Amino acid sequence: MGLFCANVHVVSEESDSVRDALGAQSDVEVLPVANGWVSIYAARLIEQGADAIEPLAAGLSRRLGTRAVSFWLYDSDIACYWLHENGELIDHHNSWPDYFDGEPRGGRGSARALAEFCGPDYDTDDLERMLSREVVFADDIVADVARALGIDPERALMDQRDISEEALAQVHSAPTAVDPVTVEATILGKLRVEDDYPPEAISLVRAAAGGDEPTLRRLVADGISVDTEAPTPLPGSESLAGLGLAITGGRLPEIVVTPLLAAIMNSRSSAAAVLLELGADPNGVHDIYGTPVHAATAAGNPQLLELLLDAGGRPDIRDQQGQTALQVLASSREQLEALEQAQALIQTLGLEVPDAVKQLGEAALPSEGWDACERILQRYGTG
Repeated sequence: MGLFCANVHVVSEESDSVRDALGAQSDVEVLPVANGWVSIYAARLIEQGADAIEPLAAGLSRRLGTRAVSFWLYDSDIACYWLHENGELIDHHNSWPDYFDGEPRGGRGSARALAEFCGPDYDTDDLERMLSREVVFADDIVADVARALGIDPERALMDQRDISEEALAQVHSAPTAVDPVTVEATILGKLRVEDDYPPEAISLVRAAAGGDEPTLRRLVADGISVDTEAPTPLPGSESLAGLGLAITGGRLPEIVVTPLLAAIMNSRSSAAAVLLELGADPNGVHDIYGTPVHAATAAGNPQLLELLLDAGGRPDIRDQQGQTALQVLASSREQLEALEQAQALIQTLGLEVPDAVKQLGEAALPSEGWDACERILQRYGTG
């Protein structure tokens, strides 16, 4: 099962004025101002979907005389947004218009209209590519548009069910001088295990994973370390979810990595090039992935591997298991061969192949790129 969420965000300098505009609506929760946006969540938005989201956003925009954007994500298949200004619908985007029994419900949004709501880092061409690109999960569309608007993607991928009673109590009882980052960290507790990751760090890592180059440049220019670490969804999580390994609440598994590793894990060559240009370390060792050179090699991505080596990445560094990138490649080949032998043996014996083994066998593996990566490593010297 994918992610379902619905939310509304309005431009405002204070959340109290938004609460006043909502009136006596007991099912509505309002989060503090973040980057000029106030976020609103209500149970009926999930229950009634598009029929409730657009009217709420239009009413708030009209009463407050401001801009509003609302998001609706249905089972990670459909991503919709509505843009309002002073109560008027400016633009609507539906990534899969005929999803429900072939019934058309809107279509692709206008990059030109969206650009009016975004900062100077995004031009019409950037937004057109964003709205037209193919994605596995519609979550990525919501996250990308939210970033472009200056809204924390985590807020855009939440609904009322994600806000714990404890977090809400802290929001409603907090004095006006409370640090909004601290409040946000409490609300977004699903991303915090032992350490507290600032929203800006999360945004940087997510931007790298999504290939959002303008946001990468803006956040690093704003002072966020290019080598900061933060959680990001684990690539291939859809396969893990199919094996019953998705974490509770419908959220996909996450892992803490640097922006450069996030770009490599998601095959974002252009984003990796930008990060290296901004000073990212190509030789930092991650507990699981090793160095970026290890990660690109294991992923079978020769383009990324050569990019890293040209930027000073060293093929002789060993990971936590004591292996160089070339040795990791040999281990990966051995594991793939062992899997293929196990599948062949099961079929020879006439046994039913377990679903887990079947799905692993059907997964897209990077073995086609391993030979090219091996040649590149040998050319650069492996130590």
